[in-house]
Amino acid sequence: MTRRPSWLAQLPLLVGLVVLWLALWGHIDAISVVTGIAFAVLVVQVFRLPPVELSSRFHLGWTIVLIGRFLFWVMRASFQVAWYAVRPKPAPVSSIIAVRMRTNSDWLLTLAAEVNILVPGSVVVDVDRMRG
Repeated sequence: MTRRPSWLAQLPLLVGLVVLWLALWGHIDAISVVTGIAFAVLVVQVFRLPPVELSSRFHLGWTIVLIGRFLFWVMRASFQVAWYAVRPKPAPVSSIIAVRMRTNSDWLLTLAAEVNILVPGSVVVDVDRMRG
């Protein structure tokens, strides 16, 4: 019999699900927060998801740098994609680039993939968990 993770271990997942719920509704009020908490607890209880394992290292400065670079990449890519759509030349040649990550963390691989696919004009084709 597998041991259920404690509520404290599931807290990051619960908070993330409530934030996602509020983002989907587009506003914050008492009903949205209460229903978000209820659905987050329901999802965690029904689907038996593994606990989110976060490292204890968090650097606010590097997080701000990542957000700044991400916003720059999104703006630059948006203008590039818009320019490619209206210019009189044919579409540019596309390619697939392989990048080896130095981490085995599923959370970091997912975060890196999400940051990449949110930039217009880019897509993640495959993730190889065993080789990073």
